[in-house]
Amino acid sequence: NSRNEVFLNNKPKNLRNLKTELQSLIAFNKMRPVIVRADKSVVFDRVVQVLDVAKNAGVERLGIAIEEKSSLKERTR
Repeated sequence: NSRNEVFLNNKPKNLRNLKTELQSLIAFNKMRPVIVRADKSVVFDRVVQVLDVAKNAGVERLGIAIEEKSSLKERTR
C-alpha cells in the first residue's frame, strides 16, 4: 500500500513471514500463480523486495498487476 506495508490475502505481513506463508501456499502446487499488486506511490525497491521473497519462496509463476493510467479526458471530468 502507500505506506509500503506488505499484505498477503489482505493480511499484513513482514517479509520473513511472507516467505514462510508463500512456501505453505505453493507447497502442493508450485505452478500456482502469485500476483504482486502495488499502490502507484510505493517505492519500486519495495516491489523488488517482495518479488525477491516470492522467488526465494519457490514461486514459479509470478506476475505484477499494474494500474492503468486514466485518460486525460477522464481526469478532467
